[in-house]
Amino acid sequence: MKVIFLDIDGVLVNDRSLRTKRIHSLHENCDPSCVKALNRVISSTGAEIVVSSTWRTQGPLAEMREILNLHFEIDGRVLDYTPELENVSAARHEEIAAWLAHHTPSPIGSFVIIDDLDNMGPLQSRLVRTIEEEGLTEEGADRAIRLLSEPGS
Repeated sequence: MKVIFLDIDGVLVNDRSLRTKRIHSLHENCDPSCVKALNRVISSTGAEIVVSSTWRTQGPLAEMREILNLHFEIDGRVLDYTPELENVSAARHEEIAAWLAHHTPSPIGSFVIIDDLDNMGPLQSRLVRTIEEEGLTEEGADRAIRLLSEPGS
């Protein structure tokens, strides 16, 4: 199994899309070029999505699947959320590490983190960092595909 730990703001919803669309619902403010880049990663690698974004706290997983698959038109399977740790100051990389630890020794072949945060601690080498203005670019998608193609990561 290949996993994409996905942030949403700064990855699929970027500053440009928020400025140009001016739609009140964030669910409709994704940037189509970012969605296209993510869909290319998914189709090239068969990766599944684990939502690591703070959006995961807004409702049940079924709702997130609807947002990503129907509203954003993401082609991939939304598998899970990263956990909300009891330590409220836990960094995102700690939540991702907790998810990975909970799912070991399951057959996770490789993973990538797509996020606009720049500190992923010991998971830094798995980060495809985006910029809030642009979100996920084709270059970022290329890097994500390369990382997901590395076995045993």
